[in-house]
Amino acid sequence: LTLSRIEHGVEFRELGDQHSIFWASRTLAWTYENLGDHERARALHEDNLRQARALRNEQLEAETLGALANIALDDGRLQDALLMLKENHPLYRDVGDLGGAAVNLCRFARALVFAGKAATAARLLSCWETLCEEMGAHVLWVARMNEKTLTTIHEQLDEAAFAEAWAQGRALTADEAVAHA
Repeated sequence: LTLSRIEHGVEFRELGDQHSIFWASRTLAWTYENLGDHERARALHEDNLRQARALRNEQLEAETLGALANIALDDGRLQDALLMLKENHPLYRDVGDLGGAAVNLCRFARALVFAGKAATAARLLSCWETLCEEMGAHVLWVARMNEKTLTTIHEQLDEAAFAEAWAQGRALTADEAVAHA
């Protein structure tokens, strides 16, 4: 298969498999994003968002909004990222995806630390950690993203302020944490 055929989901389109078209495109967009080609990644994610909304697939819509929020943060578009994150959290909640909602907390924390709100970011990451412990989950790419966020948090907060915010975050539900964000 050529990259062009993969990028356009030709084989899946020939089979009429909309779900696989979306996932192939999403995987390719994620690959472009990890290779640093944000333009191609953003274009694919934006197309995926249109498709997810057309299919009324809230799970795919939430995941795509999260990916677009990450790209917006990488590009320094904080307000765009926050708007997308506020939009995708209720979608995760509505489809019952606690894991997606938990990852969203990390994206919110990343955005907030860029905005100088390190204590709130620490509370969100603490809540995320608690949720992951409850679910028995560990997501490597999220842990890597959180390492960078935590480094910035520690640059902005002293140990006492960090410990206090972390303790407060452990008591929050995902919805309460998003409300703080």
